[in-house]
Amino acid sequence: MLPKNQTKNLIVHYQKALLIKPDNPTLFYQIGKQYQYLAAFNPAFNYYLKAIQSNPHSNSCYHDLKIVLFFSNIFNQSIDPEYLQLGSDLLKQTIKNQPQYLFAKYLLANLLSQQGKVKEAIACYQAFSYQQILASHPELAQQHWNPQKSRKPDFIVCGSPKCGTTSLYGYLTSHPQVLTAVEKEINFFSHFFHRGLDYYYAHFPAIEHNNYLTGEATPSYFFWANPQQLFQLLPNIKLIFLFRNPVDRAISSFYLLHRLGIGQNSLEKTLNFSIETLKKRPDFDLLNVHNKKFSTDSLLEEISLMHIIPSVYIYFIKKWMNVFPKEQLLILKSEDFYSNPSATMKQVHRFLNLPDYQLTEYRNYNPGSYSLISDKLRQQLVEFFHPYNQELEEYLGMEFNWE
Repeated sequence: MLPKNQTKNLIVHYQKALLIKPDNPTLFYQIGKQYQYLAAFNPAFNYYLKAIQSNPHSNSCYHDLKIVLFFSNIFNQSIDPEYLQLGSDLLKQTIKNQPQYLFAKYLLANLLSQQGKVKEAIACYQAFSYQQILASHPELAQQHWNPQKSRKPDFIVCGSPKCGTTSLYGYLTSHPQVLTAVEKEINFFSHFFHRGLDYYYAHFPAIEHNNYLTGEATPSYFFWANPQQLFQLLPNIKLIFLFRNPVDRAISSFYLLHRLGIGQNSLEKTLNFSIETLKKRPDFDLLNVHNKKFSTDSLLEEISLMHIIPSVYIYFIKKWMNVFPKEQLLILKSEDFYSNPSATMKQVHRFLNLPDYQLTEYRNYNPGSYSLISDKLRQQLVEFFHPYNQELEEYLGMEFNWE
């Protein structure tokens, strides 16, 4: 992983190259990537827009634009209003020139939401959702679509991140009686509650039909959402939780952010920092990022804690179980899900009162690979999580047998 100074030098290098090739989309994109690595989301956003202006057909630019917008929201880094307006204008032009490019419609809705143009965003989400359902359930969309009626979710996969939620949601929405949301992770109860319920419900297909379910999967709800708030709005919702060996989850979380282009210290430094911080101050609400302002260094420290704190499952699951009736929660062991997905999906279908539906193939929707860690670091992590794992087993009456 590149040191901060080396990353800044690369930015200077690419900017000099722009003097020779002033409209080169690859150079704009690479500068954007370096700023993203530094968690400087505003300039990263700007350079991705420049890349799109030079090459409107670059899928990677649109997807990285989405990532930057998401992280800027999480960590309260404002995107310049001029950039947001330019982004909206560019996406409208992209949609006009490439009407079949549905992702551009979804991204436009995100930008409009960020600009406070929620009603316009809702129309975009609904149009996107209709195209999704028209592709997967054409007769249902044509006969039962009613944008005047809000559709509430029937289930939410609430956590935890890097525990298999993407695959679980993929398998679940492959069921013929389950309709997908606009996006797997809506993040409404963690970051966008202020946008209102109409905004949230617009992410679900506007179809009133008793034979079909819909839902979302935002794993960060596990530690960022307020269970009481969710219960007040959706008292009958069914919630699914996946728990993975916390050591493996923490390592996987680190490498996910690395793949997303967010710069960090080395794995060992990052996890050691988190462990020592939490030993001195075992406050698992440190991840409450709302209304916080971050320097670059404090932001990287906050990101470090994101690998460890969500793995302390007992602290957060108590909050959910203190609010929701036990019969509305399904808690699954990720290792069982990985080794026998068909059996796990039977459990999920039974929980949601769906007829069982087995796929011919259970592919990994979000694969990742990483190097083995040192025995010393793994033992540190095992020792840190051990008392919390024991408490979790006793509280739930389940055996996880994590090493």
